[in-house]
Amino acid sequence: MQFRLARRLIGSIAAGLIALQFISLISTGLPLGGQSSALAVAPGHPAIERTWARTDKPVADHDVVRTWMWGPEANTDIVWEPYAESPGGMRQVQYFDKSRMEITQPDDDQQDLWYVTNGLLVTELVSGTIQVGSDTFVPSQPAQVNVAGDPEDSTGPTYATFGPLRGLPAQPDGAFIAQRLHRDGSITIDPLLARYGVTAGLRVTEPGLDHQVASVFVDFMRSTGIVSVDGQLVTDRLFATDFYATGYPIAEPYWANVLLKGVIQDVLIQCFERRCLTYTPSNDPGWEVEAGNVGQHYATWRMSQPTLPTPVTTATTMATATTPATTVPGETPTSTATATATTTPTNTVSATATPTNTAVATNTPANTPTPTTPQGGGNEAGCLNATEAAFLALINEHRADHGRQPLTVSRKLNIAAYNHSLDMGQRRYFGHDTPQPYPAGQTGPRPSDRMDAAGYSGYSTWAENIAGGQSTAQAVFNGWFASSQHNINMLKSTVTQIGIGFVSVPGSPYTYYWTTDFGNGNDGSGC
Repeated sequence: MQFRLARRLIGSIAAGLIALQFISLISTGLPLGGQSSALAVAPGHPAIERTWARTDKPVADHDVVRTWMWGPEANTDIVWEPYAESPGGMRQVQYFDKSRMEITQPDDDQQDLWYVTNGLLVTELVSGTIQVGSDTFVPSQPAQVNVAGDPEDSTGPTYATFGPLRGLPAQPDGAFIAQRLHRDGSITIDPLLARYGVTAGLRVTEPGLDHQVASVFVDFMRSTGIVSVDGQLVTDRLFATDFYATGYPIAEPYWANVLLKGVIQDVLIQCFERRCLTYTPSNDPGWEVEAGNVGQHYATWRMSQPTLPTPVTTATTMATATTPATTVPGETPTSTATATATTTPTNTVSATATPTNTAVATNTPANTPTPTTPQGGGNEAGCLNATEAAFLALINEHRADHGRQPLTVSRKLNIAAYNHSLDMGQRRYFGHDTPQPYPAGQTGPRPSDRMDAAGYSGYSTWAENIAGGQSTAQAVFNGWFASSQHNINMLKSTVTQIGIGFVSVPGSPYTYYWTTDFGNGNDGSGC
């Protein structure tokens, strides 16, 4: 067993380019033939749950009226991102509306205040660099994403707007904030803004920065209120230190014209290393100060990046995985996840660290998977290309080591998995839920909806793992093996069949996309 395990984990790290990589999973039990509903994603680690609960559980339970500091729930499962100082070069993160929580050193004391950190996401969005280590950064472009307001707003500032402002001098102590920032980065003085009574309330001088913090934000960061501690409601400071949640200010506070619910309003914006705070005098009491949706903005921006080039200080490629997708309505999958390995390079994937024959999505379909015409002459592994077959061997050997029965390949689950991987790449998203519009024949966003659309039936339980950025079966197996919840899915004793979808979509954020769908149905069509 130890020898086989060591052999299966070979090659988890190789020199080369860093790809943006994620792991995600989902698992559920359903009534026979039933449909699942979309559920909120819970915090994926006890320390993350504890951090979220302190400020946001009282908001969720309507015990207090104030802004969310994280959001009503997580937006993703636990995912893995490259970080040089973490074990294996990967760390666990989870995205929320307002931020991203990170566990960089999982073996440290979980009770430590900084065991869970929230990333310097605003610094990355403003500077156009992605941090992949304490002193390791990958160059990108500043985010042309609205800091606040409606997504269609064309007047308010973007994160890119703040880049040139970081070096501007601090305003005098106690001065009224009367500077209005425009989308193009220009600043005008509007004396009428003094009527809001906001002043330069705290000057922060640290190496590389010297900025005032607006008085309304100082009051908020130092405020007390109802918080949740070990399941009990107590009155305490919201934040252990002034800048625990926000980081230091990276620019001065500015008023801006921002489109909110279709109406242009005066909004005070100040960006800090970790978050941007807003003050909207016209908001309802308790909601005047809000934390911007930095976590949402950052995840979307990072997902839009191409494969990351070599970092400026180190070069490492880490193994791990992403989340599922579906085909775009009216589009036909162009290379099939059920194609057998042949001498024709368009449908063959090499199971080496540098694939030379890759299943590539193009506009000319080669072998389109359909649920009615099995390929492979009935051979279960024949529905898989070489890389997918290699993964099947790895997972079944892993299951044998733990006393589990081997999984058989379901053609219909293959189709569901392949379509999702292809859809994620073509529509440039990463997740278990299919965004609208749904593909023809699919009635909902969930993995079970995709399984039903592919004709899979008679199942009472299902599970799904997704991954992105891994070019080999070994790499994606390593990533899922290292994640306890993904590993649980691979070892589930209640599932009997698997579908494996591995595609390459050049020019997409991750290039390589994986989906494995598990079920206990009776797909007698074979391969």
